[in-house]
Amino acid sequence: MRIIFRTDASSEIGGGHLMRCLTLAGEAARRGHSIHFIVNVDGLTNRVLAEGHSLTELRPEAHDTDSSPPHADWLTAPWQSDAALTAKVAAKIGADWLVWDHYGLDARWVEAVRSAVPNIRVLALDDLDDRPLGSDIVLDPAHLETEGRKFPAPVMLHGSTYALLRPEFSAFRKTSLARRDGRVRKVMVTPGMMDAVGLAPLALEALRGTGWQVEVIMGSKAQSVDRVRALVAGNPDWTLTLDATDMASRMSGADLCIGAGGGTSWERCCLGLPTVAVAVANNQLSGMKILANNKAAVTLHISEVAAGALPQAVADVCRQIEQMSQRAAALCDGKGAERVFSYVETVNLRTI
Repeated sequence: MRIIFRTDASSEIGGGHLMRCLTLAGEAARRGHSIHFIVNVDGLTNRVLAEGHSLTELRPEAHDTDSSPPHADWLTAPWQSDAALTAKVAAKIGADWLVWDHYGLDARWVEAVRSAVPNIRVLALDDLDDRPLGSDIVLDPAHLETEGRKFPAPVMLHGSTYALLRPEFSAFRKTSLARRDGRVRKVMVTPGMMDAVGLAPLALEALRGTGWQVEVIMGSKAQSVDRVRALVAGNPDWTLTLDATDMASRMSGADLCIGAGGGTSWERCCLGLPTVAVAVANNQLSGMKILANNKAAVTLHISEVAAGALPQAVADVCRQIEQMSQRAAALCDGKGAERVFSYVETVNLRTI
């Protein structure tokens, strides 16, 4: 199959949408499918190219922001121009599927693409449920299967069994779980690629005086990177790693994590890494609810972290660290991307 992925990344949007698309694209490529990305200019295009995928950049255009959907201001060009470019690329390569992950787009965009490429099938990645998506399949790992959606699709793939993790996480799962012995020696801080809210500096301030080794992992373009460098320079047991490509290995070597919510929550669950999970954006709240309800993490909002709640949350994790590891591991086995594409490949498309 020939598959187009449409997503963006920026300091405002973060890198999570691109990364989960790359995970799904990687699974498709391993199965022999052809992949092409359409991303905004400067949208971490180096990551797309580094993984061997071709891409088309969407050039910014001055435009008035629509009042809907709620995240329409995330678009760098009018949705009509966006749809026209996507349709042009889809027609040129003969795309069979369009996979999109963007809060600023909605069913109008899908319909515009389909008007030019009527036979294309569409899969949307979405965890907001705040607008019609107009897609054949909606993939939403952040909502439980028993929860309904305001804007359902003909086929719903939802729940953490479909969480999109790269294959190295399931490969490291056995070793990581065997390491969990209840002791804390090394703490990992993962604030997200961009850290627009400054979680990493807040975490480091909370970890002062603990005597633990601490590794902060973030993107080189993160907004808090200079502050983190300064804090790390003052402690010989702290390190900063930028643009890591071996997260599964690093997570499996950590004993506790302070990290942003979102897709990386499922990576930590797969490896049984006890965590204080911090919601740094409202779209992460549904996934955090799953973690909290299953006692698979201690959850906080970034406002609570800023108010000084982090030390107590870390202590709460330490009191139940082995049990938390087991509960987290039960939520996700790392094979979600395999399940998604197994479904895409075998589904009778006439039933969609």
